Amino acid sequence: GNPFGTTVTFAVSCSNAATLFNAGAGQPALSPSGMLTFTAKQYQFGDASCTATATNNGSPALSSSAVPFTISLTYVNNAPSYTKGADQS
Repeated sequence: GNPFGTTVTFAVSCSNAATLFNAGAGQPALSPSGMLTFTAKQYQFGDASCTATATNNGSPALSSSAVPFTISLTYVNNAPSYTKGADQS
């Protein structure tokens, strides 16, 4: 537990976020435990340059320096699909 009774929140900011990741909860985020989550948009690939900062709710509130990191989405070669239509005459 936290002996000081403060909580830490994280803020994440990424370039290309609107292009690479789903809106809302799909955007890159860090949980209070520090787990990174995101949902990539279908068929998107590339790099997102990101920064994360931590802030506590103490008095006074303290914030960390921005920490840079990169999320790399790699291209996936999906097999083609086909749905048979009605027979033509």
